[in-house]
Amino acid sequence: MPKTSPPPLVLLHDTRFAEHAKKLAASLGVTAIAMSDADALSAKADIVFDVDLHDLGIVDATRRLLGRLAPAGRQIFLIDGRRDRVGRVQAEALGASSVVERAKAFKALLAANAVPRLHLPASPMPKTRAGRSIAAAGQQLARLFDGVLSDEPIDIASLSSASSEILSGLHEAGVQHWLATVRQHHEGTFQHCLLVCGVAATYAQHIGLGQPLAIALLNAAMLHDIGKSIVPLSILDKPGRLSPEELLVIQRHPAAGYDYLMQQPDLPKVVLDAVRHHHEMLDGSGYPDALSGNDILPLTRVLTVCDIFAALTEHRPYKPTQTPAEALAILACMVREGKLDGSIVRNLGQAFDIYIPTSDLAVAAKRPYLRA
Repeated sequence: MPKTSPPPLVLLHDTRFAEHAKKLAASLGVTAIAMSDADALSAKADIVFDVDLHDLGIVDATRRLLGRLAPAGRQIFLIDGRRDRVGRVQAEALGASSVVERAKAFKALLAANAVPRLHLPASPMPKTRAGRSIAAAGQQLARLFDGVLSDEPIDIASLSSASSEILSGLHEAGVQHWLATVRQHHEGTFQHCLLVCGVAATYAQHIGLGQPLAIALLNAAMLHDIGKSIVPLSILDKPGRLSPEELLVIQRHPAAGYDYLMQQPDLPKVVLDAVRHHHEMLDGSGYPDALSGNDILPLTRVLTVCDIFAALTEHRPYKPTQTPAEALAILACMVREGKLDGSIVRNLGQAFDIYIPTSDLAVAAKRPYLRA
């Protein structure tokens, strides 16, 4: 998949659909412009028209605008629904590049590459056991992320096969080499998902987790951030703190991933639970459901610890990269705060040859800014 950026996207709206357009623009991380301010439009932009195509005055104003602007980008018109024949006819008469149902606009615009999306890196993987297992997992991730937008079913057998490849590749290559290979060849969300898989596989092998549970944990790790496919890249890759509005957008990803996966018939409940609840904390301070204590299942608790450890040790532009020892100190602090399971943190430390005394689990550490 080539890493290309689409033209800028703007949403042009009339007064009737102003609220819908602004909410859609905020979710996509793009600009909404009122018809009265259409002079601000760029001819090179892709334009989404969120306007009343049943209003002949709006249709005429849209035609004049397109004639004056002669846009070089796409013109995407939103209509009320599949049976909105009048809206579709008017859009096509105006020269629509595509027509999208208003209720399905968000996913449709993402799927149409109207805003920057996640892409696998172009650089080839090394022809080693680690490289082959990472390549297989990366390709599986790409299919999974694309599947959310197209509502394609998940091939559970292929997912489990990729998880099994990770377990084997990591066992042969060693955890440090496997993780270093991921960091060298992947970036952003794909890097994070692969690192979580590697950390989870290391944990599973260290505690001697049986093959069925180990595969379930790896499948959950592969799927845990699948809901981020609906988050604009401008928010995912923002090199700084997120605004409150952007944070709300990104915090939708566990529920979005869960909602998609609930349509799949063969995923175990423990995997579904882990995807939805991997940002829950034992003290009830997490999201999306503010679960606490025993309401958080054991597999989910493991995934949460692996997720945070991977986030702390990966390269992100808005925070310093932690060493494994520094990351485990932060996890120990979170145990002290009542957020994480101390036995899981201790086991993960041992998996990385870092012993955490019981007393250290009560030592506070300054935690860096960590994004969802």
